[in-house]
Amino acid sequence: MIIAIDGTSSSGKTSIARELGNLLNIPVLGTGAIYRAVALKLYNASVEPNNDEKINVTVNRPDLVYRYS
Repeated sequence: MIIAIDGTSSSGKTSIARELGNLLNIPVLGTGAIYRAVALKLYNASVEPNNDEKINVTVNRPDLVYRYS
């Protein structure tokens, strides 16, 4: 089962998703955390936003791991 919850920043998407996940006993994947982790990884590697090749190489390394909440 896949349920997508969309909305503006700070609208409670993650809170609703966690409650729904608990209710239905399904994992929740918070994409905001993924975006922030990727952005931090690129920032720490000093990758310029317009350098597509370096972005792909940096992001596709196996040391970026996400765990379901």
